[in-house]
Formats: sequence, C-alpha cells, structure tokens
Amino acid sequence: MEAFKKRFVVAPDRIRKGLETALDACRGSTLARIALPPGENFRLELVQDKPWSAYNWFKGGYQSLIEVNVSLPVYASGLAPLMCHEGYPGHHVLNTLLEQRLVKGRGWIEYTVYPLFSAESLLAEGTADFGVELVFPGDQRWQWERDHLYGVAGVDPSLAETSYRVAQLTKALGYARIDAARAYLDGTRSAEQTIAWLQEFTFATPDEARRSIRFMETYRSYVVNYRLGEDLVQQYIDKVAGTDLDARWDAFARLLASPIVVSDLARGTTLDPAR
Repeated sequence: MEAFKKRFVVAPDRIRKGLETALDACRGSTLARIALPPGENFRLELVQDKPWSAYNWFKGGYQSLIEVNVSLPVYASGLAPLMCHEGYPGHHVLNTLLEQRLVKGRGWIEYTVYPLFSAESLLAEGTADFGVELVFPGDQRWQWERDHLYGVAGVDPSLAETSYRVAQLTKALGYARIDAARAYLDGTRSAEQTIAWLQEFTFATPDEARRSIRFMETYRSYVVNYRLGEDLVQQYIDKVAGTDLDARWDAFARLLASPIVVSDLARGTTLDPAR
C-alpha cells in the first residue's frame, strides 16, 4: 500500500495548481446547485507542521481561509475530496449559509460562535466528507480526475480508476481510526503501539500515523465526526432523496442551512424547507 500511494504523490511545485483545479471544479458544480450570497470567497494557503491535513477558518462576511498542510506528501487522489471538504460544498458553504440565513436573516447571533466539541461538528464534518459524492457521483470522479486533474498534478492519469476503486474498498477503515483513538486516549495502547496499529489496519504510512497521534492528542474524540458523520449524512440523504441527483442536492442544501439535531439526522427526519 505504501508503494501504491507513492505513485500519487504530487510534487511540491504542483500542489497549489492541483488544489486550485480541484477547488474550481467543486465550486462550479456547487454554485450550479446552491445559491450563495454575492461576494462569498476564500483564500488558499499552504502551511507546515500541523496535526491536520487541511483546515477551514471561517472569517465571517462569507469569507474563508483554507489552509492545506504540506508537511507530509499530498496525493493527487486526495485533492478533489479535500477541496470539496474544506470549500464547496463543505465547510465554506455550510458556514456561509448559516451566516446568511440564520445570523443575518434571523438575527441568531449564537451562530457566530462555533462550539468545536459539540454535535454540530458531527454534521459539519459529515456533510463536508459527503460533498464529493454530490460533485462527482460514482465513476464521474475518477473520469474527471483522469481527464482534468492528474495531468496537472504530474501523476499518471491512467491510474485514476484504480485509485478510486482502492479508495472505495478501504473507506470503511475510517472506523479503525476511531478505535485507535479510543484505545490511545484511554491508555490501553501506547503511542508506538497505536502508530503500528494504524499502519496495519488503516494502511497509514509511519509519518501519517504519527500525525494521527498529534491529531488525537490535540482534538481527542473529535475523530469520530468524520467516518460516522459521513455515514449518517449519506443514510439521511438516501432516505429522504433516493437516487435522484437533483433531489439529493436539494436535501443536502436544506441540511446545511437548517439547524438539525443528530437524533433527527439518524432518524432521517425530513426538514421543513420554510425553516
């Protein structure tokens, strides 16, 4: 797996262009489906030595700072999911809609404060991870990567389908990362044992596993929000919208713009569009 992943490493001088290419595609697809306020925008910066792969800092006024950590290898296969997650239709869109409709539209000032360690983060990370499935449903993702992204990133375009198939097969291993965090934070596995465990059960490289340890130490139980959050969002969208892509986008947009508690998400409770 390590040898396989190395085939997708983006050279440092190509990372920004690859990210911008992915971000433009994610933004274009999202804006065709979700109306955002005039002037919304973002700034993209490359940073070093962080416990995360990327971060969206919402600044208010419909503006975001998206930081991408380039301390470890950046993979061509991860560019589109990363930009959908941090940008469109992920964190930037979620925060923009909440500010537009709840803070400015209703005067709900409490939505100017983000409680990171809360159930709100399960929805935020779940929708952000799920967004790439809307922008690039099914085989459209690897086909777009082959035709438009891998060449820009300096990676063999013929590998796009294989990478996508492997990613789909290993997706469920995200739950193993939750188990690793639980054991490490509970003290039943040491840092070195957890690093070895992550390599065996999630195919992380040693450096990626060490960064996971830093993330666990910094954000602790926050790790549960990603894999579980995406599955809850997908189950919800499947239940209320079926397989029709237009209906799925509509349900997703309502989910972003309307407050919902996790129990409603888990039950698949339909949101009132007027809320």
